[in-house]
Amino acid sequence: MSNHGKNENELLYYKLFNFNKTNYNINDLELLAKTMKKINNNNGTLGSIHPAIVTYFGQFIDHDFTLENKSILGKEQVDIETLLNGRTSWFDLDCVYGFNNEYLTENNNTEFKIGYNENGDEDMPRDQTGKPLIADARNQENVIIQNIQLACFKFHNRLINILREKNSELNNNELIDKTKKTLINHYQYLLIHEFLGRILLPEIFDMFFISKTFDINKSEIYKNIPKSPIEVGGAAFRCHNWVRNEYQITKNEKRDIFSMTNKDLRGGKVLDSGLNIDWHLFMPMQGYNGFQVTEKFNAHLVHNLFSLPLNNGDSLPRMNLVRGNVYGLSCGQDIARYYGYPVLCKSPENQSLRMEILLEENFKSINTEISNEDLNHLNNVFGDNTPLWYYILKESEIIGEGNHLGYVGSRIIGEFFYSLLYKSKNSILNNDFKLIKGECGCVEEDKYLYCDFFSWCFDLEKRSPEYPIPTYLDNKLLLDIN
Repeated sequence: MSNHGKNENELLYYKLFNFNKTNYNINDLELLAKTMKKINNNNGTLGSIHPAIVTYFGQFIDHDFTLENKSILGKEQVDIETLLNGRTSWFDLDCVYGFNNEYLTENNNTEFKIGYNENGDEDMPRDQTGKPLIADARNQENVIIQNIQLACFKFHNRLINILREKNSELNNNELIDKTKKTLINHYQYLLIHEFLGRILLPEIFDMFFISKTFDINKSEIYKNIPKSPIEVGGAAFRCHNWVRNEYQITKNEKRDIFSMTNKDLRGGKVLDSGLNIDWHLFMPMQGYNGFQVTEKFNAHLVHNLFSLPLNNGDSLPRMNLVRGNVYGLSCGQDIARYYGYPVLCKSPENQSLRMEILLEENFKSINTEISNEDLNHLNNVFGDNTPLWYYILKESEIIGEGNHLGYVGSRIIGEFFYSLLYKSKNSILNNDFKLIKGECGCVEEDKYLYCDFFSWCFDLEKRSPEYPIPTYLDNKLLLDIN
């Protein structure tokens, strides 16, 4: 159903901003990364207002529009225009279907194969070595994103059989096209309203998707579509600060997202028994008191992300900061000034806009690595010339109040996503898609929630619009299950 060519994955990235060239000292970046560690409070934390599914739906979206793993995270900057994007960019689920629907292998090549573990739990389809037979291997990085991929498989398989019964005159290719289009439409609706509508500053979301006051013809991003600004993948959409240290997957199973010593939620293997997700733990659903939430949007990350299960046990913050340096990204202050937004800096007139590098409270009490002299040095180096990724996280904390991206992050992400959707003639901004009550889990006009999608995919009890679902205001689950 795509109106775009298969070879679009050969299109290059580009750099949107070329202000004063930044080339930070690697030692300073590595020291900055060490300040970003968050130590879990034994009493838990309220986190943000958003359900935990937001983090991994965002990861899934990322895997649908960008794939760049060629740059070396070293000391030398790279030529951005030599980097290839391995995805098609159009939010067309090529990370699920492949470029030519080649992962539809069942029932005369019209359906996805569903795998099973020894316990009979649904899993990714795998070959004899356990390798997943999926279009993008990143969608098995952890159990949560595996289950989102599985949801897409089940949506497709359920819908195509419904259409096959209702439309006997359609051949297999026509059935696939109709099913795929319907899944993509519902996915894009969630992308806009359940993802962007939550994470962007409300006024910026409104500018792009509600009042639509943004003039697309003046957008440099739109002019370059489908090329992807390196600022998106290199900084603005690296939202690892939303990740929690551990997740309750089922009533009886809680695991760290990563662990060097215990069972964790890493994928890359046959699904462990009992790890099919209880979705009410990840999103508001009727009949339950609450849901797990994302961590606050700020400049601190949970401690499990500081010792990744890699050969070198690398720190994710270090990798992100070094990657931004390799890309030669402009500092956050220059981009904020370009857009005319309030600028976070070391000595602002309005003290609420102060850029200050601090240790997280719980980490401060046990820290032995970072001295006051280190913090003073980092604030002198980065206070007015802040790496873009760190700046966006700090903006989320100060301007987004821990619940939204700030101005720079919201603007870059909002404009990029809007431009892609606007330019694609098959997107829901340009086709005749309307939610239809009674179809694909939709239970009311003009409203489709995470719980509607996942309940339909996994054949769970559907939501009744006459009754409320828990919100962050009455969320009784918070981060912990007793």
